[in-house]
Amino acid sequence: MHRRQLNWIPLILIAAVLFSACGATQAEDVAPAPQEPAEEPIPADEETSTEAALPEEPTSILTVDALGRELQFDTVPEHIVITGKANWLIGHTLYLFPEADGRVLAWEERGGNTSDFLAAISPSFADVITLAQGASAEQIAPLQPDLVIMKSYLRENLGSPMEEIGLDVFYANLETPDQFYAEIEQIGAMLANPGHAAEIINFYRERVEMIETRVSDLDETERPSVLVIQRTATGEDVAFTVPPMTWMQTLEVTTAGGAPVWEEVTGNGWTTITFEQIAAWDPDVVLVIAFRGDPDALVAELESSPEWQALRATQEGQVYAFPADFRGWDLPDPRWILGTTWVAQTLHPDLFSDIDMMNEVYTFYTEMYGLTEDQVETIIVPMLMGDIP
Repeated sequence: MHRRQLNWIPLILIAAVLFSACGATQAEDVAPAPQEPAEEPIPADEETSTEAALPEEPTSILTVDALGRELQFDTVPEHIVITGKANWLIGHTLYLFPEADGRVLAWEERGGNTSDFLAAISPSFADVITLAQGASAEQIAPLQPDLVIMKSYLRENLGSPMEEIGLDVFYANLETPDQFYAEIEQIGAMLANPGHAAEIINFYRERVEMIETRVSDLDETERPSVLVIQRTATGEDVAFTVPPMTWMQTLEVTTAGGAPVWEEVTGNGWTTITFEQIAAWDPDVVLVIAFRGDPDALVAELESSPEWQALRATQEGQVYAFPADFRGWDLPDPRWILGTTWVAQTLHPDLFSDIDMMNEVYTFYTEMYGLTEDQVETIIVPMLMGDIP
């Protein structure tokens, strides 16, 4: 943590002031202490103005992480390390605040890259130190960071050793909208910009509340059955997986007025299902995720297969590629608001006919990341994939 430095008034200045107050004359061979001319009394209002102009001691910063741990700083952390699995989810959230730019000292390489998105929108990101995947406390400590940020589930194996050697660690969840709101507030406190945190939260809440209001009067028969799947492939083995009911992908569907068909599937992560199970569900709508792949190509491949052609959703043109740009809109990344809006319009086009998703893209990136429309056009739009109207 940063420590306050006390400013001691030089003793010679104190002596000079005392002598002056007593009317003592100053010796010619002693250099006078620096002070303001005192030919005329300083008006009271000027004294107040002078005092107000003096630099103030930094205000203590208190923030609370996802594990309920309090961290206190005297100034905004200047050297931040983002490490561990899913560090890009944290980084993309941190960079919603302009104060993050230039303060990220190091970033762990994951999946063969750091963050192509942040590299594209932040010129200073080129100066960020790249840590090898799996960087330990011993590798991070020599960087002397003010703060290390990681996902909360990494505390036992990765975070605790850092705490033990005196590093300040902030743990984040960011897995659900409520966690997102809470942690945006705390990041705002950490970066001494609570006002912008409130603006971010308001941006998201307004859109979520609009969606929830429009679907609130739907009865069960008006809520289409929905399947969200992600395909995984290992060699020649291809499988489909579904998310847990508490994860962002499921919450996007329920918020948008859909009924997940996989609600009886239990698991703490993506759970493998068979095509026979998909056929038994025979959902009204299928939303296909291609993690770090092309969802359009995947949907085209599925729709061309005889078994998928037997599904009602395929026959009725209700198999959709979940959109993505640098990252998928289904993830617990700041893009989740785009994903929720897209799902709502896809499931209920009549209720959301006034929503222009391309306009939502421009609004999101200009208001949340401070990009210009030209930057959105040249950086974001070429990366768009999926069934965006």
